[in-house]
Amino acid sequence: MLIVWLLALISCTPSPPGYTKVGDDLYLSLHRFGDEGLELCDAYYVDLTCKLWRVREKREDYHVDYGFQQVDPEIFGDPELSVQVCGLHAGDSVSYILPYGKLKGALIDEYESDGYMPQDTALIRLDIAVLRLWDEATYMQSREEALREGIVEENTFLRENLEQRGLMALCQQVGDAYYMKTRET
Repeated sequence: MLIVWLLALISCTPSPPGYTKVGDDLYLSLHRFGDEGLELCDAYYVDLTCKLWRVREKREDYHVDYGFQQVDPEIFGDPELSVQVCGLHAGDSVSYILPYGKLKGALIDEYESDGYMPQDTALIRLDIAVLRLWDEATYMQSREEALREGIVEENTFLRENLEQRGLMALCQQVGDAYYMKTRET
């Protein structure tokens, strides 16, 4: 009878203050709603920030910005956590409390990367802020725009450098390239 009572007591353990139970030993606190567009695991490219804390600590252990192309849900470790994170939208900001064992070995497990391994039962707070989600067309367009901006910047730098050295009169510009005749034959 004592065992039944203890199991009932353990299963009735309340969620941490400000958190809602969303899975087995997995608790969620929503800080900010994002947009209703693309979900994280459906995006072609994802920018997000993760912070990892040991629950009783006053400051984060790790603060990492990630950029992922075509997210595989397994990077978040535990399947219940993966389902939760995959449903996030751009602008969402959430915290999860979970035992380290659910995060252990995942791509976002910065503890393992550093060789510091908390006990599997140690409670970890995982903060996730989804900065941006892109579909493939939008991502490719942004990369193309960045490339064009880089070319314009490079051409401006090259032209200014040639002018400062007094070499512009010797150059012929063809498209984005400058040709200089160095010797007549």
